[in-house]
Amino acid sequence: GSYVFLEIRPEGLAAALRALHPLRFSGCNLTIPHKQEAMKIVDRVDETARLIGAISCVVVEKDGFEAYIQYANEKGLVPGVTLEVSIEDDQYNAELTPGAVDKQISAGANIFAGIIGTANNLAVRDTLNDNCIPQLSALTGAPTWGDVENYPWTTGQLAPYDVETKVYAQQIAELYPDGANVALFHVNNEFGQFYVDTFREVAADYNFTEVEEETIEAADQAPPTAQLTNIAAAKPDVIMAVPLGAQCITFLTEVANQKAANPGWNPAVFVTNTCASSLILQLAGAAADGLYTSSNLVDVVDPA
Repeated sequence: GSYVFLEIRPEGLAAALRALHPLRFSGCNLTIPHKQEAMKIVDRVDETARLIGAISCVVVEKDGFEAYIQYANEKGLVPGVTLEVSIEDDQYNAELTPGAVDKQISAGANIFAGIIGTANNLAVRDTLNDNCIPQLSALTGAPTWGDVENYPWTTGQLAPYDVETKVYAQQIAELYPDGANVALFHVNNEFGQFYVDTFREVAADYNFTEVEEETIEAADQAPPTAQLTNIAAAKPDVIMAVPLGAQCITFLTEVANQKAANPGWNPAVFVTNTCASSLILQLAGAAADGLYTSSNLVDVVDPA
């Protein structure tokens, strides 16, 4: 694990706490002025904190998801079926995914849903399909999914990464019809490489020139200051970024810092749809203004 410092304004506290789970944080520590206000936001406050009148630590628990499953059963959202939930954490480590899945299969699991990561899903796809167990909503946009003939029990949830990249390329071409200088910033794993490879495949078609490439390790939560300093020095017209989780926030913050330090430089910034959560964008604040991204999902907290 790692520890990252995020500056959260009081008006953004509720969004920040709601974002802990989708960003895969185990929890957070709070400083003044958030210690008392957080008590009104969290689902449960232990007795010691209640007596003190403030909380310093927030822990992400699975209670909320289990409460929704209970609600689904009470409302009959899946007619004739009683849902039971069992959660196993593979720690976003594909080497641990098979063991976690085997444990659930042995316990009688009928469906698997929401496994995160391309490598993680690939690690168990054969096992689940051989046993005719649905592998639903794989949380990855790898073009691998959708192979109905060979893997009929597996479905993806995100738009394919190559399709998403080509959509961004078309938008960049509309902004810069005579061609553009583009810098790439991406997480250094298979996820990030999908986007980079696709961008390079189509770059010549749109007269794009790659002027800088910077990477960040998947577990690195430190602000990418050095990487963005290098990108700013290249003065690209466009930055295409593939950060992961909380890196979305620190990336956008560093872009804003570099724009402030380099007057007149205002690149078009494209970030992948894994950063498109309203919770993430709220945490980024003004640093998220004007960026380009996409989404193929409905935001259930957005009345529009």
